[in-house]
Amino acid sequence: YCRLMLILFKPWRHASDLRADGQSWVDAFHAFREVCTERITFIMNNMQILHECWDSRDD
Repeated sequence: YCRLMLILFKPWRHASDLRADGQSWVDAFHAFREVCTERITFIMNNMQILHECWDSRDD
């Protein structure tokens, strides 16, 4: 999840732009969440809600 959100929303040219050496995907994602725009946060939250709805439907 964290890697996908970074790929979709964090500006990058090389894979190494997504996280620092030795940094976990989770830590990189949490660091990005602290500095990303309100709009990106809103979109990511909506994607999470949509995913949860699909999971509930499939249960």
